[in-house]
Parts: sequence; C-alpha cells; structure tokens
Amino acid sequence: ALPLRIGRAPEPLAAMFGDALPADAIEDVYRQCGCSVESAIEALLALTTNGDDKKRAERDPTATADATAPSPSSSSERAGADLWDALPAELRLLVLDHLSPKDAARAARTCRDLAETVRAWRANKKHVAPPAALTVAGVCSLLRAYPNLESVSLRRCAKKHGCLRDVSDVFRVLRAAASGPAARTLRSIDLEGCDVADADVVALLETFATFPEPEGAAEYPISELKLGKCARVTDKALAALAAHPAGRALRSVSVAGTAVTAAGAKAALGGVAAGGFPLLERFDFSGCLDAKGAVALPPLATVKALRALYLPALTALTAQLPNHAGLVEMHVSQCVNLTSLHVSAASLKRLNASQCKRLSRLELHCAKLEALNLQHCSSLTGPLAFNCRGLSEELNVSGCVSLRTEAARLMAAGAPALLRFRMEGCASLEGELLFASRALREVVADGCGRLVSLRIAAPVTRVSARRCKSLTAVWIEPPPDLEEGGDSDGDHDAGPISVSMHSLRLDLRNCVSLTRLVGIRAAALEGRLDADLVGCLSLPQNARPPGRIRE
Repeated sequence: ALPLRIGRAPEPLAAMFGDALPADAIEDVYRQCGCSVESAIEALLALTTNGDDKKRAERDPTATADATAPSPSSSSERAGADLWDALPAELRLLVLDHLSPKDAARAARTCRDLAETVRAWRANKKHVAPPAALTVAGVCSLLRAYPNLESVSLRRCAKKHGCLRDVSDVFRVLRAAASGPAARTLRSIDLEGCDVADADVVALLETFATFPEPEGAAEYPISELKLGKCARVTDKALAALAAHPAGRALRSVSVAGTAVTAAGAKAALGGVAAGGFPLLERFDFSGCLDAKGAVALPPLATVKALRALYLPALTALTAQLPNHAGLVEMHVSQCVNLTSLHVSAASLKRLNASQCKRLSRLELHCAKLEALNLQHCSSLTGPLAFNCRGLSEELNVSGCVSLRTEAARLMAAGAPALLRFRMEGCASLEGELLFASRALREVVADGCGRLVSLRIAAPVTRVSARRCKSLTAVWIEPPPDLEEGGDSDGDHDAGPISVSMHSLRLDLRNCVSLTRLVGIRAAALEGRLDADLVGCLSLPQNARPPGRIRE
C-alpha cells in the first residue's frame, strides 16, 4: 500500500490530536515523518506532552524542574498520584484496554508517564476493531499504528453506516494490515457483514502470503477467518479455501449467517479425504438457512468445537465419532425443527441442545461429558440412551414440559458425579422423585406443579422447589454408602462423606400443600440451615424446623 498523502490530516491523527493541535500542524508533522503514521503518533505525543507541561508551568510559576522536590500539594493529590504510580505495568495496560484509541491519546497528553504507558499499551495491543466513523484511509492508518496485532475485526466498519462499501475497500484495508508492522503477528481476521463473495475469499487470504526464502513456497499466517453474515459466501468459498494452501492453514472458520448448505459444511468438516480442512478445530455455521434435512458429521472430522445454532430447517443431527476424535464442545441450540439428536463422542465435554422444541429422540454416548443443557426441549419425554457417567458440572432440563419422572431419575442415576441438577418448569414430573448420590450438591425443581414428593439422599447444600403446588413432603437424607466391591467414579465416590459440615439452603416458597419436612432438624439445631417457607400454609407448626426461618 502506498503512503497516505492527502491535503488534510489523516483521520486517526486528526481524531487523536485534533483538540490539541491545528490540522495544518498535524499535517506538517505527518509529512516531516515521511508520511509514517507510527512515527507521526510518536512525534505528536511528545509534542503535545511537552506543550501541556509548559502550560502547567505557566499556570504554576512556583513549579520547579526537580520532580523529586517536595511540593505543597494536597494530600488527596498526592494520594491520587501514588495510587497510579503503585499500579503494576500490567494493570495500567488493562486500564487502557477500556479506552478507545482516541481516548488513550487524550490520556497520553496529560503527562509524560501516561504517554509512556500509552506507547507500551499500543505496542502490546493484540486486538483492534476500528469504529464505523473512520474513513477507509483512517482504518488503514490505524492498523499500521499497532505493531503487534493478532486479530482485526472489521464488522463495525461493515455495518450500514460503516466505511467499507464494497470488496475493494476490504482489500485496501487488508493490504494495509499486511504491509504494516503487524503482518508477522496477525492471526485472525473478522469480516462479518462485509461485501465478500466466493471468488474473493482466497484472494483476501493471499494478501498475507509471506516468502521466508526467495524461491521457497509461500506461507500463510492467518489461522482464523470469520465470514459471518457475508450473504454471498456459499459452499464454493469453502471448497476453494480447502483446496488452497491459505485455507489449509486455517484452524477456525465461521460462516454463520451465510448461504452455506449442510453438504458444504459436511465437506468442510470431512478432512483432507473429503476435500475439507486438514487442521480445522473450530467451525461455526449457525444461522445458515440453507442447511436443511439430516446431517451426519464425518467420522474423520478434526473439529474440536462445533456451533450449529438456529438452523430452522435441520431435522436430524448425528455425530458418531471414533474414540480418537477430538470433539470437545457442541452447540446445537434453537434448531426448532430438530427431532433427532444422536451423539457418540468419547471426548465431548459440553453439549448445548437447548430450545430444540421438537426434539423427541435423544441418544447420548459421551463418557467424558461434563455439562449438558437441554432447556426448553418441550417434546422430549426422556432419552433413548444416556451413557454419560462423567457428567459432573450440570444437567439442565428446565422447561422440558414433557419429561417424565422416571426419565429424570434415570438421568441423575446415570451420572454419579453430577453436582447440579436443574429442572424448573418440568410440568410432567409427577408423584415421587428420588435422587441418591454421593456427589449431588444442588437440586432446583421450581414450578414442577404435579410433583408430590421430593426425596434426596445426597450431600446437598441447596434445594429449591418454589411454587410446587402439589408438593406435600421433602426428605433430605444422608448419601448412600458405597457398596462393597462397587465401582468408584473419581473423587466424588471415594471415601465417606461428612454431611454435618455442609450448610443447607432450602427454598420452598409458596408450596401450599407442603405438610412434611424430614431430615433438616439437625442442620437447624447446628445453625447450618437457611430456609424460606413463606407461603407454606399447610405446614403444621410442629413440622417446622427450629431456629430463624423465613415464613
């Protein structure tokens, strides 16, 4: 890219220093620095800082050049200076991370110390998202002013009032980034909403090609590419990327909200053998309305994190992966017409299938799963298969209004290391619900209107069953002993558990039919109970625990 030479001050310089210096002075400094934005910013920072020091000296004739000499300033001023001086350099940089480049430049003009901090902040800045108010030339200059950038986002410039009107503007900005000091460190490009078509994607990445040796092969440093909401991007762009050396270096690709189909996504995930990306670890095709029908992930997929949110035409998703597959996270929420989900992934740790309102067939074989979210899957009565013995953090089935009592019990029993079970608003839970676990700490069953009895044999610290209109009895019992010769699943099942050391929060507000509370008197006498029984009108006085209880 050619140096910027215009008849007025460059946009970033005018924005940073326009309130301290006239435009012709900024332009003069810019030209004297060889039209280098980096050098001009350094010179203008020094110039405005020195000017501010002189103005303060004129206002305070008693000021001396010796900064270490004692001054009659107030204790509050000294305290303010000491607080800033006491901050480590890392914390100063974190403070500046909350400022825009323009505000950071203003802060730099207050004193030499802040000017040096701003220079260090700019040298360590890793991510920049230019604002929409800048011109294309201003964005180019801004990207050249940060020497160690790792990621650039142009999504704000691509909006309705942004400066990137067509793909030529995008090319101009990326060429400026590739020719600037950050070319060797840049790894991530976000082009969300930009006017990019299939034929442009590979050419955009070729902008960053480097040649370590004069006659050697080109190297492509970009490892993350985001093309979200680029309406003209289709399967052809993914195929072209996967076949090009620039695309084969990608580890993260987002085509969310584009015209990519289910077939295109499957091919991209299939690895080299299927014409996909060989190193791909993260893939996002959320909001691709052309992704229709049933989709089966290829068994050779290398992806570690998959996002497939809001695919209204998706009806079935199958992920039967070999044990060596690296899939760790999977998000398929808001697929409103998804009826079948079959996941067999040995390494999967997090699965989010919330708000899939028509999901009725669920099969999970995920031995290392840690968190499962099935909120508002209103058609789900229970899983057909549930082999998730590693489930430990949370199982959330809130809003699953069709979930049966036996299914909820079996899911909890199939996860012996589970810590938290949430099932608010499960209207089909009825009769007695029993939990027996040596690990369970929290049970939340608010709004389960047909639940009659809740029996928990576990070291729980929180039980909430608010607005359970039919609930008559709550039992809190010690956890079951590990059977002799039984299996032990990790630390949660190892050794005896002392229940007497745990506090217990019990929230049973507005359970109007409640008549029995069993197993909480000892916690109340020891001062470990925090209970809220407001609205429990049927609970007799002799069944209420002693101590300070809200009622």
